[in-house]
Amino acid sequence: MELAVESDVKEFTYEELQTFTNNFSEQNLIGRTLFGQLYRAKIPQGWNGMEAQDVTVKIWENTAKILEGRVFLRASAGDTMARMADEIAFLSHPSVNYHPNLVKVKGYCPKFNQLGVVFDLKSLDTVRNLAANGSFKWLHRIKVALGLARLLQFLHDQQPQYLVRNISAAHIMLDQDFNPILLDFAMLTGGVVGDKIKDEHFGSFFGSYGYVDPNFPLTGIWTEKNDIFAFGVVLLELICKCAVDRIIYFKDTGNCFLHNRARAHYKLEKSKLGFDPSKCSFVAKCFSEEPCFDARDGPEITKLAISCADLSPEPRPTMKEVVEKLQALHVVRSHCDELGV
Repeated sequence: MELAVESDVKEFTYEELQTFTNNFSEQNLIGRTLFGQLYRAKIPQGWNGMEAQDVTVKIWENTAKILEGRVFLRASAGDTMARMADEIAFLSHPSVNYHPNLVKVKGYCPKFNQLGVVFDLKSLDTVRNLAANGSFKWLHRIKVALGLARLLQFLHDQQPQYLVRNISAAHIMLDQDFNPILLDFAMLTGGVVGDKIKDEHFGSFFGSYGYVDPNFPLTGIWTEKNDIFAFGVVLLELICKCAVDRIIYFKDTGNCFLHNRARAHYKLEKSKLGFDPSKCSFVAKCFSEEPCFDARDGPEITKLAISCADLSPEPRPTMKEVVEKLQALHVVRSHCDELGV
């Protein structure tokens, strides 16, 4: 497979990826994405003249994904190879590869049915794995939300515009300083990869379970509003301290999605006599004990998450507006240096 990549992007063999990941050991498995698996890995000192380095390896899959007994998608080997080629071309392109919240590509393995990418990233963990973890502190969660929002604003502002279409907590890796790094672009469209939407069969790929805009299956139309919806779900995970795929079916409302549950609860609160939006917060109570938490931010970030995950696309804010609202939070204004504002 010929790839249009920068000269410093190396080609690795599958056997080398096995070496870097200790034969894809379970101990090195970070998690699964919609199209593959992520591993912590290490390039040994002197390997092909390289310095020892911690990296992240993604192994692409072309098998059916099963979720709760249902086949969610099936990608052919050829389709998977094309998606990987687009992802590498995008991430290595000089028009975008300088962005601090985009993962950097170190190399790739083009062997048919054994496709892999090596990222220049010493991974901490994914947001999906950390969302319900008490050690994932409030300030770090705000850092993730703000970094991801800035990245999406950057991508949506490009001409031609980029749409990620597959945002989920499992695709957001944190580096050692809790900076969010987006590393899955298997469904990317626009910009240097071109318009991929016109070549797709409707209904083939909706995105990640729990993050799909409910309007898309009805219309089949992709817009930046779909990315904003998925961002809203991630924001709910961050503030509610829960992961989408670990939520138990809610018997009281009949909802099995976090965004449905959140909207139903917010609507219930609004229906109560004397409802005060400045006091309605979905932020997990444990965060109120942290010194950097400001109680005034709870209702504001709750309202922002709900507006992003609105059932109707029109009321959802733009990513520019999301960034502005996040930057207006008291925690952000009080910790500008730590959050890179």
